[in-house]
Amino acid sequence: MIHGRDLDNRTDTTLYRKKFPMNKLLSCRYTMDTNRVEARFEDGTTLAIDCIAVEDDYGNTPAQRAELDWLLYHKPLEYAQMVLGGEIEHYLSLGCDHGRMED
Repeated sequence: MIHGRDLDNRTDTTLYRKKFPMNKLLSCRYTMDTNRVEARFEDGTTLAIDCIAVEDDYGNTPAQRAELDWLLYHKPLEYAQMVLGGEIEHYLSLGCDHGRMED
């Protein structure tokens, strides 16, 4: 689930399948306290991506959940781009192993 926040009145609204121009994405950060990735766009829009909802929808295996966690901590911008662009499922299907624990 993706929540949008209007910077003026700080109210949350749920956004459904809206296409966001990634070239207008200014910044992105993961907030551990709320378990959300906050993305700020050029037009002043701020989105908060609910990482638990993303994990519930796409983290079907422990390896996929570990990969999602790795992205959150190491590449929140790429995480946001893939979630907003609808590419996260394809990315996880590639079997990336960034989240794998080393021996």
